[in-house]
Amino acid sequence: MSKSTCPDLQDLREKLLAPRAIVRDENGHLTHPDLPACDEGVRYDDLLAVFGIESAFVSMESDAPHDVSERYFDSGDPDCSYWTPTPPDGDGWMLLEIYDTEDGPYALFGRAMPDTMYPRRGGKPFDFYAHLERQAEFSRKTFGPGRRTQGVIDHIKKELREIGSKPDDIEEWIDVVILALDGAWRAGASPKVIVRTLVAKQTKNEARQWPDWRTADPNKAIEHSKTKRRRIYISGPMSGLPEHNFPAFHAEAARLRDLGYDVVNPADLNPDPGKGWKDCLRVDLLELLGCDAIAMLPGWQKSEGAHLEMHVAHRVGIDILDATDIQAPADAVALAA
Repeated sequence: MSKSTCPDLQDLREKLLAPRAIVRDENGHLTHPDLPACDEGVRYDDLLAVFGIESAFVSMESDAPHDVSERYFDSGDPDCSYWTPTPPDGDGWMLLEIYDTEDGPYALFGRAMPDTMYPRRGGKPFDFYAHLERQAEFSRKTFGPGRRTQGVIDHIKKELREIGSKPDDIEEWIDVVILALDGAWRAGASPKVIVRTLVAKQTKNEARQWPDWRTADPNKAIEHSKTKRRRIYISGPMSGLPEHNFPAFHAEAARLRDLGYDVVNPADLNPDPGKGWKDCLRVDLLELLGCDAIAMLPGWQKSEGAHLEMHVAHRVGIDILDATDIQAPADAVALAA
């Protein structure tokens, strides 16, 4: 589900759930002009829930009669126009989109959440960004500008002690939330950064492995299961290139770290361009031997050092990866010999 533009989110619930003519394209796909375009990592069910829409995804493989499903998957033809998706059980479901995936066609249905789950009908929705601006302005006027890190920490400790004696007092818990947000903006984070970090942290926690809470001490913190990150070495051309190609190495290192790798970047190991090639290579090879994989940058074929590093990796059983193929740790693809 990808679109070239992002529509206006004003009254999105009403727009998506309004009756409309179902007009599918030549391949049987269906799009809704008001459904926002999002990055691949965004869950549409979570997004729609924010606007009071319950969503359901129906796959052709599980929904269509066997002969219909078999016809699609055996033919290799993207046409799925002969499949009519079945709405989920219950009333009020609207067909929003039919789209293709690696697992075949899917249909997205949506319906209005009950008022008890989504009470907002009209009126001005809560603006978290504006609230953060308001809180920062109040805090700045009341407690002064600057980081005040120790002061914020001391205040949080005070509130935690009060929670210990009054654990059912919701205001005490909210005080801790307010103070944490206060610390965030004082550390230099804008409302946009705070919200983005909040969402990213939740996503990160959801992706982690956690011990069974049933076996944990209810009076102790439950820590996520910490697994060793995969250590990867970056290899590629340096000699004769502008700035020794360091910008490319640094950019790739940052990208791989964002994907969860523990990265060894030769540009960090040998920041002095005047150091001898052989001396640099000795340092690099020692680091390479402690890695699980080596990522080959574009142009590595023209680099004598990269060829040697690749040969060493091959001889000692280190995975050899094409850097351009690495989109996630689990999706690393071995470089063809």
